[in-house]
Amino acid sequence: MQSFTDIDVAPYAHFFERIHHQGGPVWPDWDNQHAARHCRNGAPVDIRPEPPDDVREIDQAQWGGPIHAHFGHMLAEFGMRILPSALNGIPAPLLFYGWPVADYAQAGNRLAATPPAFRAILDYAGLGPDRVRIETGGLRVGTLHVEPQAEQLFTIGPSAAHLDL
Repeated sequence: MQSFTDIDVAPYAHFFERIHHQGGPVWPDWDNQHAARHCRNGAPVDIRPEPPDDVREIDQAQWGGPIHAHFGHMLAEFGMRILPSALNGIPAPLLFYGWPVADYAQAGNRLAATPPAFRAILDYAGLGPDRVRIETGGLRVGTLHVEPQAEQLFTIGPSAAHLDL
């Protein structure tokens, strides 16, 4: 796991053909940062987000990622950070960003507005609403923790240790 300080997190602006996306944390040393970014085949495929103009500050969180409506992509690409984050002992909530933003920004209960498969993944990991934070606007996180991406589409499956979880 890695931890970063004073990280801006941008709302998701685009999913390009549901493959590459732009949004989330503006990781330091973006071009050389691979472990925290979204990768496929061992290479980052996300697009550097623009730092948000308007941010709210929070003390700490764990990066959960975007909420994807497709169960397979949500689980294999974005959800593999959820279980290790739930079990690592860090008391910070898991931070997720809803997509499309309008669907979640208008919802009174953002968790209830998420796809049922996403809620099933959270239930499996034992994460109740008190351990989940769903955002739609810009944030600055004092300390943002991120577990490595345990699986990468096409070539990299989860490790034996991850499967043991």
